[in-house]
Amino acid sequence: MRRKKQTRELRAEYLVLCEDAKSAQDYIKECINTFGKDIKKFSIRQAGIHASSPKNILEEVKKFNQKKQSDYNEIFCIYDKDTHDDRGGHYTKLCDWIQSNGSERNVTDARSVPCFEYWLLLHFCYTDKPFPSADDLLSALKKYVPNYDKGGLNFQDYQVKISDAIQNAKKSEVAFSKPERGIKNENPVTFLHKLIEFIRDKA
Repeated sequence: MRRKKQTRELRAEYLVLCEDAKSAQDYIKECINTFGKDIKKFSIRQAGIHASSPKNILEEVKKFNQKKQSDYNEIFCIYDKDTHDDRGGHYTKLCDWIQSNGSERNVTDARSVPCFEYWLLLHFCYTDKPFPSADDLLSALKKYVPNYDKGGLNFQDYQVKISDAIQNAKKSEVAFSKPERGIKNENPVTFLHKLIEFIRDKA
């Protein structure tokens, strides 16, 4: 009598924590498919059960920090600043925690300021002009993607321009590193290219 082969379920190696439940997650999943990577290696989810915030992401990464060994090889945190006035200091606390502990705990900051749509805009152009609000940024993005819908992202609008977005994001990061900038004057900036390059080159 033959024994049935035991199949071992593939464990997700990489965790991507998002604030939203739709646009950023859809984009990341499409990138994984575009680069021919195994989606099962990734756990991509919203931090918190309901409306998310930097506070929820901070609580989750701190839980992993309490363990001797994380459940994941790499953790990426995707969050925005647009809807947070930082009451309670959770946005700043999350930024500071990752800066202090990220390298040791393999946690990468993939935030965008003022919001995720700045990363999308960088697919089409580079700008370091501050955006007074997320609505101003959406208006700039819609010059290139008139039908953009926050709840239903069409990845084909961005697919062939991912390399341009990465290069523009790196320029944004360099501009952010100037002495006159910093967390109080970070608008605009994104670090999402770190996750996209990881998916493309290392995952």
